[in-house]
Amino acid sequence: MFSHNDKGIALIAVIIIVAVTAIAVLGIATFISNALVLNTVRAAREQAIYAAQAGIYSSLYDYLATVPRYWVKALNVNILGNAYYGAGRDANFLLIDADNPQTLDSGGTNNLLQRIALMNINQTQAITVNQMKVEWANFGGTLDLVTLRGVNRTVSASSGQLFGISPVFTLLAQQSFSGPANNAWRFTATIPNNAIIIVTFYFTDGSTRKAYLFNNGRSGNNEFSITATGEVRGTINWKRTVEATYDVGVGRITSWQEADSHI
Repeated sequence: MFSHNDKGIALIAVIIIVAVTAIAVLGIATFISNALVLNTVRAAREQAIYAAQAGIYSSLYDYLATVPRYWVKALNVNILGNAYYGAGRDANFLLIDADNPQTLDSGGTNNLLQRIALMNINQTQAITVNQMKVEWANFGGTLDLVTLRGVNRTVSASSGQLFGISPVFTLLAQQSFSGPANNAWRFTATIPNNAIIIVTFYFTDGSTRKAYLFNNGRSGNNEFSITATGEVRGTINWKRTVEATYDVGVGRITSWQEADSHI
């Protein structure tokens, strides 16, 4: 016969066992649930980057498939199921050809960089630059004049200083300016053969385009960029963006990196 004390102890033991079992079951269920969520997130991340890559290749295919070569922005393109991509910012459509730059004497010194071709490779839309930043190394001075599509803009900027473009620089769809004097950058110091000159264009849609105009005695870039955002929609929503650079001269992608800012 069990005494009242024995029955009380047994009841407490049963309660403890039930509580421990419940905690264990809850812990296992939580672990499984979190693992499933984590796997879903990982799958969404992978799908999103694959969708972004698809956007890059699709845009590049469109460019290479047209004669003359142009492409357009793409939004909400459904690849399969819940995977989508968008491709193209204004900055992506500025093709910069600095493959054969030229430095000239302007006012008694070899201080003018020109023969830089600029082209809008958007088939249907104009693009507009309203700010610029120029960085240079291996020589001093300031930047005092910028010429775009033949229009002079007086500036006074040190290396790396952001400045406004007035009037703004607009390239209509499929418009190109490639003459020697159409686009130029004038400095107050001589441009040596080992100079490095980098320009960043700022567009009215908030995108930017950075390129070498002169690279340590060699030519700069002959390329354009492509930005694409891959997106997975559903229980887990995820976006990932890729920026690539395509070199027109050599006919291949020369850079590839993930970005934080999505289309």
